[in-house]
Amino acid sequence: MYGFMIVGHRGAAGYEPENTLLSFQKAIEIGVDWIEMDVHRSSDGHIVVIHDDTVDRTTRGHGKVSEMTLAELKNLDAGKGQKIPTLQESIDFTKGRARVIVEIKQEGTEADVVDAIERNDIIYAAMVASFSTRSIRRVKEINPEIMTAAIFSRLPIDFKGLARDARADSVFMRKDIVSQAIIEEAHKNGFTVNVWNEDNPEDIRKYAAMGPDMMSSNFPDRLKQLVQSAPAA
Repeated sequence: MYGFMIVGHRGAAGYEPENTLLSFQKAIEIGVDWIEMDVHRSSDGHIVVIHDDTVDRTTRGHGKVSEMTLAELKNLDAGKGQKIPTLQESIDFTKGRARVIVEIKQEGTEADVVDAIERNDIIYAAMVASFSTRSIRRVKEINPEIMTAAIFSRLPIDFKGLARDARADSVFMRKDIVSQAIIEEAHKNGFTVNVWNEDNPEDIRKYAAMGPDMMSSNFPDRLKQLVQSAPAA
């Protein structure tokens, strides 16, 4: 029986424009456990949900997110008429419907992200993830109760040491570096494991058999189908 939790990558980015409320709605309809979203800060201090440090790829606009005001960002079409949401709008939309993984893309936003989690009373329904071990260590320094995850796209010699030094609760491993042995090693050292991002149904089954705690996909319904197809224990 497969017991992993389902993470919708940037919502359900395979179906709807990534990191938008429409994408989050699709993920909620599918029935994900977690919705992953990425954050940057606008020039006037708002935490906004967008993956890249520029708006060029996901909108028809141009420029760095950090050099644009919230009003300027809101004037852009993020796909299908969607606007770039703020972190607050995203929490308002998902609260009570799915837990959230907030991926910090811009160092220096840690205190704002923690504040949003605390203000909205979702400390136990949120996780903060980052490729920056400095960022997740800072989150733990501000509020040790918030769950954190160290993200790895290449396998360091001592991923456990890096994650431990950052006080991470979980390790997020890109699919092409993960193995059952690595997952078992992470578990032995007290970390939960998320495998990201797998969209191919056959490979989803392969990684699921390795025993991860979470799996991420742009098509989270494919993860859901595997979980639902597994025989009861």
